[in-house]
Amino acid sequence: MNKEYEGIEGKRRIDSIMTGLREKGVRPMKGRKLIEILDYSPGIEGLPPSDVISIQFEGDLKLIARPSGTEPKIKFYLMARGSSREEARKNIDEMKELVEGIVVR
Repeated sequence: MNKEYEGIEGKRRIDSIMTGLREKGVRPMKGRKLIEILDYSPGIEGLPPSDVISIQFEGDLKLIARPSGTEPKIKFYLMARGSSREEARKNIDEMKELVEGIVVR
């Protein structure tokens, strides 16, 4: 899932989204406990510093946010499992709602 922002204001908006995730985290997801937020900016687990945030919820749901290095957009990678394809799709749809809340705050 990508969100595009144009010009210098777009760059500021993307930076603001990433800062908000680092400082405020995310709102709870419908009945899903937040397990952890990993900020890769200082470098972790032997990896070099990177402008990436990984958010893990119970139930094998994960959201990764990172600004594009070449385009005026921020990318959100949504990963989910479910006991069926329909349940996995429902989980992805709920995470899309979470992303919409992140980009409008």
